[in-house]
Amino acid sequence: MQSNIQKKRKSKLLFFIISFLLLTIFVTSLFLVYAVIIDIPFSKRLTKKINNEKILKLAEKMYDDGYLENSALQYRNYLETNPKKISKIKVYERVFEINIIRKQYNEALKYLSLWEEIDSKNPLIYILRIKLLFRLDAYQAIKGEIDKNYNRLKKSTEFKDLASTYYIKIDNYEKALTTLYEIPFNKREFFIHKKIIYCFIKLDKMRDAQSYIRKIDAKIRFFETKDNKIEFALLKAIVYLISEQNVFAYTELKNLSIESKYKALFKKIFLYSSIKLENTDEINTIIENSEDVDLDTEYYKIVGDYYYYKNEFQ
Repeated sequence: MQSNIQKKRKSKLLFFIISFLLLTIFVTSLFLVYAVIIDIPFSKRLTKKINNEKILKLAEKMYDDGYLENSALQYRNYLETNPKKISKIKVYERVFEINIIRKQYNEALKYLSLWEEIDSKNPLIYILRIKLLFRLDAYQAIKGEIDKNYNRLKKSTEFKDLASTYYIKIDNYEKALTTLYEIPFNKREFFIHKKIIYCFIKLDKMRDAQSYIRKIDAKIRFFETKDNKIEFALLKAIVYLISEQNVFAYTELKNLSIESKYKALFKKIFLYSSIKLENTDEINTIIENSEDVDLDTEYYKIVGDYYYYKNEFQ
């Protein structure tokens, strides 16, 4: 009797163990099936992401290797994968740059517009568009961009510089001068000072030009490049010559050492100032030492006029 009871207990225990194992296997199978179902789209997304990154890396490599057309194609393929906003911005900027290098300006404008659609608060977009429109000589469009973005970019020195360039191009020197003076004095780099002096000269405001030169004279000592200092000295001499202050012009040029792209211009101005002062020895020295300089017709006209008025017709 006891043996039968033990057998029944063992049978029940065995049944319980087998049932538990079967249930475990069943539940585990369900989880595996569920995991496979869930993992299929994840796997696809992962594969797609890897492929997209491959396209981007290929585009970047082609760009670095100088294959700009193929690079632009791969960047466009990458954009078709609908990447995140920050990636789109980087690609739009790069494709814009590629089209500028390849002189595909209409394509460049298109990508600027696409960039603007998702990053409209970025001032760089409008600065780049104005610069590009200058390459196209599209002055009406430049005016539209300046008017449209004035309030947005009025604190930008680069924007003011571009706006002044537009006004200089259309011979509106008063407006150019007003725009340049809106740039705080401590933010005016040499090219801004140069434009201001140029506008004064074009407007025949020599007193204002001289006053401004005196104002920035001390600042010139801190200019980083020798070319800037040379160009400033030449500008001063030009202002003095126009103002009939020939001694000041000559003094400014006399001890100026020039071994740069401005050598021909220096020769012309120095010759002219020496002629105005009737400094015969200096004139002869300049003329005799001009063989190594690439001089233009204006220089030879000055020399010819000098000899003509000296009655040295030969």
